[in-house]
Amino acid sequence: MVCADCVPFAIPDFHPRYLEGRVAVVGCPRLDDVSTYRAKLRAILAVAQPRRITVLKMEVPAAAG
Repeated sequence: MVCADCVPFAIPDFHPRYLEGRVAVVGCPRLDDVSTYRAKLRAILAVAQPRRITVLKMEVPAAAG
């Protein structure tokens, strides 16, 4: 699962609803260097080869990154 770091704070039942059985990759598209995330995520996907990816994002302009 890929999500913005603010997502768990906005969803009260985040852990049982979304995190159970998944590995989370978390970051802030507004405040952090997105190119670093892109490279790390590319490497993770190449090695782990997940069957599916869940993406959670906030519906605010800052999450558009």
